[in-house]
Amino acid sequence: MGAEGLACWPLFALAALSGGLLLHPFRLDAGIESLALSYWEPRLYGAVLGTLGWAMMSFFNGIGETRLTLLTALVTLLANVPANQFFMFDLGYGMAGAAHGTNVAQVCGLVTGLAFFLGPRLAGRYRTRLAWRPRLAVIRRQLAVGLPVGVMYAADVLGVAMMQMMVTQVGKVGAAATQVVMMLTSLAYMPTLGLASAGTTVVGQAIGAGDREWAARLGTFVTRCCAGLMLGIAASLLLLSPWLLPGILAGNDAEASSAISLALLLLWPAAAYQFFDGLYFGSSFALRAAGDTAVPARTALLLSWFFFVPLAHTLVFTPEQAWVPGLPQAGLGALGGWLAIMVYAMILGTLMYRRWRSGRWRELDIWGA
Repeated sequence: MGAEGLACWPLFALAALSGGLLLHPFRLDAGIESLALSYWEPRLYGAVLGTLGWAMMSFFNGIGETRLTLLTALVTLLANVPANQFFMFDLGYGMAGAAHGTNVAQVCGLVTGLAFFLGPRLAGRYRTRLAWRPRLAVIRRQLAVGLPVGVMYAADVLGVAMMQMMVTQVGKVGAAATQVVMMLTSLAYMPTLGLASAGTTVVGQAIGAGDREWAARLGTFVTRCCAGLMLGIAASLLLLSPWLLPGILAGNDAEASSAISLALLLLWPAAAYQFFDGLYFGSSFALRAAGDTAVPARTALLLSWFFFVPLAHTLVFTPEQAWVPGLPQAGLGALGGWLAIMVYAMILGTLMYRRWRSGRWRELDIWGA
């Protein structure tokens, strides 16, 4: 776990040093690009801390010790506030201080997790103190499953980030409305992530016990629960948003009013795909437990980068704003971005659910079950 995490550091360092080259083609405002880079480099250098913490909390989840995951995450969260205050304001580092504060908070969480991981209770039961030597056979199996998982979620996250950059380039009102809708939809997907993670645990345990039929029933049940949960929260957001948004986008100026009106509109396509996002989370986490990650990763990568990003480009920009000239442009601004993500999420969720229901994962024996 630690060896694989530390092995990622050179890649994070390379990404940190390449920040200017990566952001320059998007023609961001000079001030915005400067702020982004001041956060980018220190945060990427410390990103390995998040990788190590995530690996440790995944171990806790896998053995059913989700309370340890919660405690580790809470320590990280509570440490983040004073650390950001200290670096951003007391030392005057500004946006770079936010990155340093987050890195320090993750160190606190990692130390907390290690105390549990190496403590006498887990060490006695799972021999965690004996697992410090890298074993190539285990690492190869982890990479075979883990790398496609990373590719799948990187494709998804980077695709959405590209859409947000497009919207930001079009105008401040659309960017503000998009950010608020992203924040509100997190109320749907964050609890669902926890439910889907629990699905990974129970499906993996059923496969480990040799009962793939029970694993199939568990995975389908958890996936449907994820979809139902996200649908219910999305409906609640639509009902409550006229009262929530004025408090979030406070202000009496014309831009604040425009952002509220636009956010109310954007919530409709955002709510429309939540059910399918639930199918995606539930199915992909169940497939991860079964070791079926290569095909889902290829599907997500192709769909994100060769369908969603071009579709967002077409729907968001006018011909004058386009990054790639010569393509048809609808000029819908932020609404175009959210229509693109709606279509993308609906297709991706449906394909992932069909992959799980197809039962192809039953043929795999990557964990020796």
